[in-house]
This record gives sequence, structure tokens and C-alpha cells, in this order.
Amino acid sequence: MTPKLKLFHGSKKRFDQFSNHFHYTGNGKMRSGWGMYFGEDTGWAMSIASPNLVFNYIWVIDGEKCYTQYINHEYLYQLDWDFPGVIIRTLDALEQYDWKKVLLEVIDFPLDDWFENDEKWLSKHNEYKDLLRKKLQVAKTVELLSPYSFFIYEVEVTPRRIFFNEKNISEKQRKLFNQQLKREQRKFSIPYPIDYLPNEDNFYDYLHRRFSKRYKSDSYYDNTRRTSLFLLRAGFDLMYMDNMKEYVLFDISRVKILKVIEIGG
Repeated sequence: MTPKLKLFHGSKKRFDQFSNHFHYTGNGKMRSGWGMYFGEDTGWAMSIASPNLVFNYIWVIDGEKCYTQYINHEYLYQLDWDFPGVIIRTLDALEQYDWKKVLLEVIDFPLDDWFENDEKWLSKHNEYKDLLRKKLQVAKTVELLSPYSFFIYEVEVTPRRIFFNEKNISEKQRKLFNQQLKREQRKFSIPYPIDYLPNEDNFYDYLHRRFSKRYKSDSYYDNTRRTSLFLLRAGFDLMYMDNMKEYVLFDISRVKILKVIEIGG
């Protein structure tokens, strides 16, 4: 019996139950399959609800909101590389992290090589840098605020069977999928060894290609839906994508919302 899983989902929308009608409206556009997407922690959910989180947030220094390009763009080149893992790891990081220290460190990141042919910009940049450093050194509070509300959903998923999406599927699974393909008269089968293409990183990618070829369809979404629902009919209602550290649920009847947390606004 597959155990219940406590997972998380992020969205800009507030709702009381999940629906298949909004599958193609979220961040990612079904990047790993047709279904509802979940992660193992709130950080994953925040990254889905608020992609490019650092860029979307507003710096607040001693209660003053800083909307200037100087803070929200130039220095965030460095922030986007160094700090997102810390920022989105947990919900309470927004309150507990030392953002004053972060900004002071980022201010000294050298951008001269990036904009060496734009002396006017660099002069303006250095002027702003000195002003912000002085402001930060005496600041009592430095915070991050979201410019809009988004929601973190804590859910319980009770899958019947989980498909771990990787290249090395078992022989038992290959036979199971071939039996299902035969029942559905799909007119193709999965050989041994599986004839992967160089750009196919996992079995889902392979199966997606085979359905695309079978139905001569260039529609990514149609083929993604066919692939996911085939896995569901084969007995797998939840797929785990190790490379993305996320779950894709094909059967929304298997999920229950436990708690909803509102952030920002």
C-alpha cells in the first residue's frame, strides 16, 4: 500500500479544490506531464507561485519601499545566482533572513566587466551604490515584500501507485505498459532495450514521442495529455520527476487540501 504523502502546491489563485480546467495556466505549462504539480516543501511551492521570486519582490528599508531599478534590477543579477536557494527554501526565511547583510554584500559585486562600454551607466551605478550603502549601514530593518498575494497549499495525496520517471524502468513495467498499449490498440510497443533518442532524459519523454508519432500530432499539449492519461490507465496515478524534485498527479481525486497560507499582498 502506497503511503499518504504531505506535499505542497503554489498558486496566485485562492481555491477550495483542485480542477483539471486550469492545467495549462500555471507556471511551467505542463513541463513534466499533464496533471497537478506538487513539491516536497514550501520553497518549491513559492517558486511555482512566484517565479523569479527575487525579481518580483520589493525591498523595504526602514519602512520605505524601494521600487528603483537600482535595487530591483542591477544588483539582482548577482542575487538571482547566489541567493534564491536561501530565499525560497522556507516560508519563514522572508522574515528571519538577514537581508541587510545580503544587500551590503551584493552592493560590492563588481559589474564593471559586464558594462565596460557604458561609462555613463557605470558612473550612475557607482553613485547609487554609495548612497545605498550609507542608507543600509544605519538601517534598522530591511525586509522583502511580495507586490501581490499568492497562496501556498499544504495537501495530502493518497496515490495508488507512483511511477518514478527515469530511463531505467523495470522489465516488469515495460511488459505492463506493452499490455496496456495492446489493450488500447495503440499500434506500437516498447522494445527491449528501449530505443531512446539522445535528447530523451526519461521514459516519459520517450513515451511522449511515441504518442506524437503514432497520432502524427505536433500539439505538445495533446500528446502530453495522451501520455499522462495512458500512465493513469496503466495504474500509475502519481509520477515523480527526480530532476525537478516534483510530483505530477494525474488523478485529482487523490488529493485533499489540508491548509492554505496567504503570502504578500
